[in-house]
Amino acid sequence: MLSNQNRKTLFHCFIGRPVLNHLIKKSLKTILLLCVVQGLSAQGFTVTPSVPLSADAKAIGKKIAEAYGSDPAVIEDFIYEAQELERHKGIPAPAFIAITILESRGFSSYLFRNSKNPFGMKGWPPYAGKTFTMWHEGEMTPFRAYHNAAEALVDFEAFLRSRKWFKDAFACKAYDSNGFITSLMANKTRKEPGYSADPKWGDKVRSIIQRFELDKIRVTKKPAAKPSTSVKTTPPTPKTGVRK
Repeated sequence: MLSNQNRKTLFHCFIGRPVLNHLIKKSLKTILLLCVVQGLSAQGFTVTPSVPLSADAKAIGKKIAEAYGSDPAVIEDFIYEAQELERHKGIPAPAFIAITILESRGFSSYLFRNSKNPFGMKGWPPYAGKTFTMWHEGEMTPFRAYHNAAEALVDFEAFLRSRKWFKDAFACKAYDSNGFITSLMANKTRKEPGYSADPKWGDKVRSIIQRFELDKIRVTKKPAAKPSTSVKTTPPTPKTGVRK
């Protein structure tokens, strides 16, 4: 009887290491393909077919581009990824896009054009990804840099979730952009810092939603109000006339 070690030695000698490596790689590709077919991504999320942008969303992207002199294709990418976050995570797409417009001057700021970072996210540790360094507030400052819109939005979501004082924002429904924005603002009563030190930040974000009609890019419909079940009763009409 051959030992396990001897079997491995004979196996390697028979097929050769290059062939073995090829078989391993092929097996891994097969496993990955099966995962995709079964509707599972590497991160455990359901893989769904991509949904093309609606005519409304494309028109909104064009309107934003014309207002700020930015690239419509870039804006469409961010709108699409914001809609994906709403579909899979329940985050209001209008709120996310309005914040990107405000913080990046409509996707036209120097930082955004060089880093695809629309939120002004700093690149200080513990962040260990790609950075873009520029002069900011009297010193050379590293900012987070991204390869695409999906990477930027997912990282921004993770950043917000990592701050416990923003947990109320993620408790909001996907159609509640106003509640989401309000929950990102400072709350002096609860001693919670906000996303921005500007007390008018929330109003500015809401104004952008209204200006560009960003509610039209929302993919989650607000439930219709339930009809009242109470029955109205009409009091009896009092009888009039002379009592006999």
